[in-house]
Amino acid sequence: MPSQETLVSVLQDLLPSYNDTFSKFNPAFQKITEAGGGIEDLESTHKEWILVSSDPGRFTEIQTSFERINGGRTQDSRRANAWPSFYTYAVDIGLQDLRKARGKRDMGQLIKSIPERSLVGIMEAVEQQFCMGNHPQLGGLPTLNGEVNYSPEGHTTQGIFEFAAPESQTGTIFGHARNSFQGWHTQYEAMSAMDQDGLRTIRTMNRKCANQGAAGMAGPKIWLADGVSFDNYLEVTGDRVIINDKQGSDPQAGQNSREGIPMGYNGAMLYNTPAFNLAGFSGTAIDGIMVGLDCSEAAFFRQRTGEGEFDGKDESKHKFLSLRDRGLQPGTDAIRTEYLLSLGLMMNQLRSSGAIVGSALR
Repeated sequence: MPSQETLVSVLQDLLPSYNDTFSKFNPAFQKITEAGGGIEDLESTHKEWILVSSDPGRFTEIQTSFERINGGRTQDSRRANAWPSFYTYAVDIGLQDLRKARGKRDMGQLIKSIPERSLVGIMEAVEQQFCMGNHPQLGGLPTLNGEVNYSPEGHTTQGIFEFAAPESQTGTIFGHARNSFQGWHTQYEAMSAMDQDGLRTIRTMNRKCANQGAAGMAGPKIWLADGVSFDNYLEVTGDRVIINDKQGSDPQAGQNSREGIPMGYNGAMLYNTPAFNLAGFSGTAIDGIMVGLDCSEAAFFRQRTGEGEFDGKDESKHKFLSLRDRGLQPGTDAIRTEYLLSLGLMMNQLRSSGAIVGSALR
């Protein structure tokens, strides 16, 4: 029979690939992680960063070289803050299952039946929280849904996208009320129906996001849509070739996958996101949702899991999960393996990302 140590060693070897799979499961996880150069390990209990909404410097015209240079910094800057959440996911593996395992094939089947199925469960749960903010156990993880709040370590903050015009957005996010200073809001558009003003609305949203302050000409690199909105977009674009920065691509190619389809806006890609449940919204998003994320203005971070856990940090930038071996469960004939999940989200700018509603209508 393979030993408990062998099983743990195999799971540790697989952890970097598990983390890469986790990142790719929702394209936003992968794009944000890549844009930020990986997931930051916090040295402190929370993350603080500077939000600068307007030009912080001053010009001085030089005519004689003896002019006094206007220095200093404008005071339109603030400290934002966010906390990472920390969760464990425990799964038991019976020693009887190990006793019956013979060779690499049986061990591989055991891993696929329990640890890898556990990984799928973790990914599905995290994506539900990320998209809808309504997972019953993961309410401390960040969400895109501005209709709800999430509470990492009890510190309440609103979801990223508020489905209202920028001037009407009032919720509090990362420690600051929306519109409490210049540009602290997300963009918002509502289309009448995809086959009416849908493509025009998408172009308008991309332009508004791309022209925002320090993020000028950046804009969303990734778009996420519910299934009906995704299908409507494909239906409206038909068989046309959509051109991105490098090549033409048939939009139908991504219809049955999570590979995404190019939208023709500075390399932006559109993905079907099954976790968007329109019935779970109470506002305008119930008519369909497409969100555009400027991944260059966002980053993930996590709480250090400690010296007693294995996170494969030397082998992967995608350090969503760590692994802890808990050994034999008292009073049972089973060993327990725990996955550790820590995740927080920060954004430097809100105004270069935006949400469109009404995209499920035709």
